[in-house]
Amino acid sequence: MQGTRPIGLLLRSARIESFRELLDWGIHPLDDAPCPSACFDATELVYRSYHIVVASRPLMRITEYFPRTLFEGGDE
Repeated sequence: MQGTRPIGLLLRSARIESFRELLDWGIHPLDDAPCPSACFDATELVYRSYHIVVASRPLMRITEYFPRTLFEGGDE
């Protein structure tokens, strides 16, 4: 449960075939996020939740948060 290796690398090294099933995504206000606000220099976060599915069954649910500013700019 606590480690430094990414989950994808662990699954690959164990040769476990899996895929991600997107469950939800959106924008989340930083003041209501379940992660420490000190980690981000933003007022909103983009999040995605997905299952990692192995043998047709969900193995784990993952929710990731990113600063919204990572996805802004470049098109202006």
